[in-house]
Amino acid sequence: MSELRVTTASIGTEPLCVDRAGLADLLNVSLRQIDRLDSGGKLPVALAFGRCRRWSVSEIEDWVAAGAPDRRTWASMRRSGA
Repeated sequence: MSELRVTTASIGTEPLCVDRAGLADLLNVSLRQIDRLDSGGKLPVALAFGRCRRWSVSEIEDWVAAGAPDRRTWASMRRSGA
């Protein structure tokens, strides 16, 4: 059985997901602002990897391009394919 090896060359140099600090960097806001936005339902839902929470970079890019709607509106937009 061959072993699957994932390298940055095989997935690119940019991360697929970011943590709170990475999200704060992407959005150019503070960690405290990330916490406020998340608790207020203003960010897309984070992915859970065990106890780790991460946000998909591509989803954040799409969310910003859509005007950064609140979580409920964003989920509705994604379900409808908008």
